[in-house]
Amino acid sequence: MSVVRMYLMTAAAEDGTELGAALAALAAAVAAAPGSLGTKLLRDSAEPKRYRLLEFWPDHDTRKAAGTTLPKPLMDAVFGALAGKPESEDLTTIA
Repeated sequence: MSVVRMYLMTAAAEDGTELGAALAALAAAVAAAPGSLGTKLLRDSAEPKRYRLLEFWPDHDTRKAAGTTLPKPLMDAVFGALAGKPESEDLTTIA
């Protein structure tokens, strides 16, 4: 059964564009990671400073292993543009 990792993040900057660019680069790297089933990056229509990144994986172990392969500069750019700690959830695909 596949899993989805969901992150909810809020940008430090008012327009959110710096975080959006950093997340787009990270989403591309995650999508290219070994075992990844893809990503979706979403921006909140009502609150443009808020983003959701969805990662699709065949299982939790594959996601955890792939996380160690992501380039540190991409992660630094994301964390540098955040207003606070991101929220995350692990979801199971049911349909």
